[in-house]
Amino acid sequence: MYDISEQDAKKDIPDHFADQFSVTIHPYGATFSWMKTRVVPMGTVVPEGQSIPPEVVSITRMAPAHVKMMIFTLFRLIREQEEQQKCSVPIPQSTLDDMKITAEQWAAFWPPIVEGETPNEIAPVPAPVAEVPAPAPAAAPAVFGSQPPPA
Repeated sequence: MYDISEQDAKKDIPDHFADQFSVTIHPYGATFSWMKTRVVPMGTVVPEGQSIPPEVVSITRMAPAHVKMMIFTLFRLIREQEEQQKCSVPIPQSTLDDMKITAEQWAAFWPPIVEGETPNEIAPVPAPVAEVPAPAPAAAPAVFGSQPPPA
């Protein structure tokens, strides 16, 4: 059993939420910038054609080999979850468009999990198997404590 040392217990481990990211990669390394959408107060006027830049919450740097293994592991874990649930996680077409991902590229990376499934579509749930009725319970359980007299 792992024993958490006093030093580990005092360590402040960062915990961040991100709904956006950017990646810079080159032969010697990769940098992920994890960002979150900023909250814009009601009544804030944003000039046309401009947007509120996201807030960077964390930066992660790693070797390209680490990135490749991480992507493979994430793909495998997501695929296992989709197979267990019998559905794929749909991604909005607008997101694919924003990322400049074509339907062909998406289908090649995320092949259907169910025969005949259209890429990026929720797979049909198989028909339920005939249910076998559960056996009737045995005698009623004993009741403890004072009971009213039978009528």
